[in-house]
Amino acid sequence: MEEGGEEGLRLAVVAFRDHFDGDEYVTKDFNGFTSDVDTIVANLSTLVARGGGDGPEAVTAALDNTLSLKWRRDAAKVAVVITDAPPHGIGESHDYYMDGEPDGMFQTSL
Repeated sequence: MEEGGEEGLRLAVVAFRDHFDGDEYVTKDFNGFTSDVDTIVANLSTLVARGGGDGPEAVTAALDNTLSLKWRRDAAKVAVVITDAPPHGIGESHDYYMDGEPDGMFQTSL
């Protein structure tokens, strides 16, 4: 099924790191939704957990990116978050952004 089709399962991958890791991205979506599971598996296989100067990661920024994808209006929306660290701004020790994301976003603003 092509993106934008009226029915069927559509999946997307949104990867994230942290704000100061020096990586090529903080969040990255792999061309939005697709119904091609092999494409999703290929995208997931490129991801590696590494880096990070503090414990928390840019989870809230990733969720914001996910919400900005082209969702079908009537779709049941499910997000599966796979992470090895909590989001910024929830009181974790060694969090460089104790007040939430550096752009001012906080989990409750989503």
